[in-house]
Amino acid sequence: MSRRLLEKQAFESLEVTSVAPGASSHRAKPTAESQSSQSFAFGGRTIGFWSGVMLLINNLAGPTISLMPPLAQEAGWLSMVLVMLTVGVLSMACGMMLVCAMERMPPHSDSTKRIEFTDIIRFYVPGPWDSFLLIIYHSYLILTLMSYIIQSAQILDSVAMDIFGCTTGVSLGKGLLIQVRTVCGSTNGDSVSPFGEMSVLPLSMILGAIVYIPFAAMNLDDNVTLQWIAIAGLTVLAALWIQFLVEQPDFPQPLPLVTTSQQGLIATVLFKFAFMSAIPSWVNEKKTEIGVKESFATALGYVIVVYTAIGVVGGMAFQPFFTTDQNLFSKLNSSGLWTPRATVAVYPVLQNFTSIPVLSILIRYNLQSSGWSSCSANFLAFAFPWVLSIPYYSGQGFDRVATIGGLATSSVINFAVPAMVYIRSSVSC
Repeated sequence: MSRRLLEKQAFESLEVTSVAPGASSHRAKPTAESQSSQSFAFGGRTIGFWSGVMLLINNLAGPTISLMPPLAQEAGWLSMVLVMLTVGVLSMACGMMLVCAMERMPPHSDSTKRIEFTDIIRFYVPGPWDSFLLIIYHSYLILTLMSYIIQSAQILDSVAMDIFGCTTGVSLGKGLLIQVRTVCGSTNGDSVSPFGEMSVLPLSMILGAIVYIPFAAMNLDDNVTLQWIAIAGLTVLAALWIQFLVEQPDFPQPLPLVTTSQQGLIATVLFKFAFMSAIPSWVNEKKTEIGVKESFATALGYVIVVYTAIGVVGGMAFQPFFTTDQNLFSKLNSSGLWTPRATVAVYPVLQNFTSIPVLSILIRYNLQSSGWSSCSANFLAFAFPWVLSIPYYSGQGFDRVATIGGLATSSVINFAVPAMVYIRSSVSC
């Protein structure tokens, strides 16, 4: 089969797509009305260089930062440095491959057309593998979104404990039994949740959902200002954390160079260097003159430096605690000092608060690009991940979500798919 015929058939697959129930089975021809609807559903080409870098950094710098100190203790400081650098370089190469493959698609030459991640998969990947990868892609986004939701709720509950001495939730009982009764969390020194291992729907999760809805309803380019605030705040917080860590009485604790326990580190870093899902949407809405390679290098360099510093210095600040479910934030909260505890309260506002809407937007963009109705796309992009996060709120649920996301979905979407579609595109950029 010739390359020209392959492209023709693949392009036709973008026009007629199998979609979920309730979604349109054919892409409408561009009319004045449909173009107006599309401009409402998606953003325009208004994102500049530094705004794009902030967006990419915030997409990379997720809640796994709290896991870096115990991972440094478990895997070794040299392992952390090498894994961060290796995965960072690999991530940049995969990002460039994804953009190159995207530029080979026929609609890319038309500035009025958008190409989302799901479009790239359907164009280059033959069935039935395209359906499999589409499920993996959306599962990855939902797992990432869940990790933000879970950590935000846990931190806000810890803040409520500090202020009111109690945080409220609804007990869900065991198994399928739901006990609709209000419970009050208490201080649990060995747990990241005030409710310990109890299955509960915290009030913080409900209030968070209400706050995030208006921002998730915006487009990607509408969230640029929030990204600037998030990264400026993260830089200040990182400096305050390092100052606190080096002032600990046990600092510097010796860290192993390399150990045999590398799975947690590799899975978490793979989960963290996870910005492929945002690249097509960013390319669609960045100014045409903005360089892709320069944007990637700046964003990845910042994240590698900050995360490695927090991991190594944080690991040296405390006696080994990687066998518990404690993390950096639980350590800061248990310090008894106002400033460290305040930074934990500010972090979800600066980081998670600005990332959760973006992830919901990415899910919505890709579903609508695939022909889903606005109602169905919004449900799967927002309500579904929120409900799914409830069972994983207590105990080590956040750690399990991060590990599952890193091993099962992130490695496929952020590394395997870019290489696959680049090879299928049969060109070099």
